[in-house]
Amino acid sequence: MRHGIAFIWAARGYLKLDQAESLTQVVFEEFEGDPKKGVQAWAHWILAEIARPRGQVDAARTATHRARAIAEELGLAPLLALCSAH
Repeated sequence: MRHGIAFIWAARGYLKLDQAESLTQVVFEEFEGDPKKGVQAWAHWILAEIARPRGQVDAARTATHRARAIAEELGLAPLLALCSAH
C-alpha cells in the first residue's frame, strides 16, 4: 500500500484492534507534506476514534480538532460531518 488513504481505510477497519494505531502512525511518518494533507486529516480522525473508547478525552478532542481544521481548509465535507458528530 503506497497511498496514504489505503492506510487510513485499513486503520478504520482495524479500529477495534491494536493495528489501527500503528497503521495510522504510518501515515504521519510516510505521507507528510501538503499534497497529503487530506490523508493526514483522516488520520487525525482515526486517532480520535481510537482515543474516544479508551476514555482519552483530551487526545480525542485534540485529534478531532486537528481533523476538523484540515477538513475545513480543504473542504472535506464527509470528514467535517464525522467530526461534527462528536
